[in-house]
Amino acid sequence: MQRRLTPVLTPDNRKPKETSCLLSSKVTGKPSSGKPHPDFPLFRHATGRWAKKVKGKFCYFGKVANDPDGQLALAQWLEQKDDLLAGRTPRVKPDGLPLRELLDRFMVSKRCLLDTCEITPKHYAEQYDESGQRPR
Repeated sequence: MQRRLTPVLTPDNRKPKETSCLLSSKVTGKPSSGKPHPDFPLFRHATGRWAKKVKGKFCYFGKVANDPDGQLALAQWLEQKDDLLAGRTPRVKPDGLPLRELLDRFMVSKRCLLDTCEITPKHYAEQYDESGQRPR
C-alpha cells in the first residue's frame, strides 16, 4: 500500500500538520489481499503461507515464498477441499508401497532365485507360506 500525506489542523496553532494515512485499495486500484487474481480461493496469511478459513479454522497450503503464484497451494486445496468442507481431516497419500505390493515384489525376486536354482523349492515354499499369499 502507498502512503499519502494528509493535512490536519491542530487546536493550538491552527496550522496544518502533516500526517500519513494508508491509501485504500480502491484509491490505488491494487488488490489489498495479495491474491494472484480476485477469484483465487486462498489468501496470503501473515505467517507467509497460503491459507483458507474453513469452518472457523485456518488451513494452510504451503509457503508463499516457495510458491508466489499459488499454483501448488491451489492444487493442494483442490485435492483436500472435499474433506475439509465436510469437517474431516484430509486423507494423506502414502509415500511408500502398500504391503501387498512389497510382498509381491519379494516373492517375484524369490521366484527368480528358484528358477536359477539359487534356492531350493522347499525354501521357496516356506517363504511363500510366510508371506500369506495364495498360489497362483
